[in-house]
Amino acid sequence: MWIRAFAAVVALVAACSFAVPPANATPDTAVTAWFQQGRCPAFNGPYKPEPPFARNTNEQLDWMSPSTRVFHPSGNPSYLYDSKHGVAFRAIGGDSYGSVTIRRIGPPPSPVQTADLGHVATTSGIRLGTSAATVIAKMGQPRVLDGCGLQRYAYLVDKDVGGNALEFTIQNGTVVEIFREWGD
Repeated sequence: MWIRAFAAVVALVAACSFAVPPANATPDTAVTAWFQQGRCPAFNGPYKPEPPFARNTNEQLDWMSPSTRVFHPSGNPSYLYDSKHGVAFRAIGGDSYGSVTIRRIGPPPSPVQTADLGHVATTSGIRLGTSAATVIAKMGQPRVLDGCGLQRYAYLVDKDVGGNALEFTIQNGTVVEIFREWGD
């Protein structure tokens, strides 16, 4: 599965219409702090015991579109913001690993690239604002983690490579963040 993820990243980078920063570039610390605000440290895995596999072990987070052509294979985070939907997106990647996160949040403190993120959803159609009950109906029973007044529904996907994470942060019964991680 990591080969598919890596191929998708290569295709995405090839389609980029902006300059990729040098490998030694560092993200704006204010932007990093902005993206991290309100995120719960209790959800920084790894989790023991491991989460269950999702009902569909090929479930993905589909973030690619002409407006979201962003991914820096150097490992530095890339950020997008959608002011219409109040949604932020972060991608981090390397040769054989990566993660993407989409979450509801206010505007960034300094300019970041903008894009329409209204299309971002999982393979089965789960997006920000989806009910927790719908997540369970589509994905199966999660490993539920509680922290910071939130819940995290954690699943493994990509069964053929031993499992990678797909996680949903739940607040007041709805999805407010989706996190997808893959790698060795």
